[in-house]
Amino acid sequence: MRIHPTTPGEYDDVIDLSLRCCPQYTRPLVEGPVRDPSLSEDRTMLTASADGRAVGFAIQLHLVGTPAGQYVTVVVVDPDHRGQGLGARLHAALADQLPAQVTAAMAQVDDADEQALAVAQHWGYQVMQRSITSQLDLVDLPAVELPEGVTVQPSPRLSFDDEAAVEAMYDASQTNPEREHAGVSTLATLRAYASAEGAERPVAVVVRDHGRPVALSYGIVHGDVAQVVYTGVDPAHRGRALGALAKACLHAQAAAVGATVAITNNEEHNVGIRHVNDTLGYRRTSGVYWLRKDFPVSS
Repeated sequence: MRIHPTTPGEYDDVIDLSLRCCPQYTRPLVEGPVRDPSLSEDRTMLTASADGRAVGFAIQLHLVGTPAGQYVTVVVVDPDHRGQGLGARLHAALADQLPAQVTAAMAQVDDADEQALAVAQHWGYQVMQRSITSQLDLVDLPAVELPEGVTVQPSPRLSFDDEAAVEAMYDASQTNPEREHAGVSTLATLRAYASAEGAERPVAVVVRDHGRPVALSYGIVHGDVAQVVYTGVDPAHRGRALGALAKACLHAQAAAVGATVAITNNEEHNVGIRHVNDTLGYRRTSGVYWLRKDFPVSS
């Protein structure tokens, strides 16, 4: 068994291994961080090889636009090689590469994988929340009717003449439980999900009321899968079904660039957006625990 820095020639293998071992991940969310170093400000990737094939993979990165000192950690091991300490070796090798200014590491575990959860907790991670994964087939999508004074602005690259106003609306809309643990997200955070040259195709809409931005929905399409990353509405404009409208328009955009299915993840107690999902026809498929490991702040 050899652990070594991941090479570009291994990208296909480690992506496939990650998707095979971690049902909570979708290709749109895995491809970019592995293939495109511009999406992260610091990144370590390690592969464990046996008999010429990848049987383990670990990635640790600070994504562009996320809070300073906060890293994402992923460790996956082929089922045939579990129970041999490989995951622990990969995790320890990642930890050796963490910078002194790290404050927290975030991770995910399939909520049906009790063994993986126990391992993560043994490594010092604590459960923050549980997220529900839901799926919608993007077929026979109904036409979207806009209320009077409401317009929809498609902007896959999140480019706006009134960016400050859109940024303020996006900030105000983040009353979701995820913000408490992961920190505030910005337009730069969303843009970092896809590079200009990557295979991932961003889709995004801003809903406006008489020109004022009031809601936003953003996602990433890879192949025929659309990962809906965020949908939110300015609290001052809630109760008008604008979240469902924004998401429905996003679905139409995703379908237009080849997506046949949309997948989204929402904290189990976020009743507002889960109600929107139910209204739009999403069906629950799985769940995932979000975990966090805090590090003492250096003085």
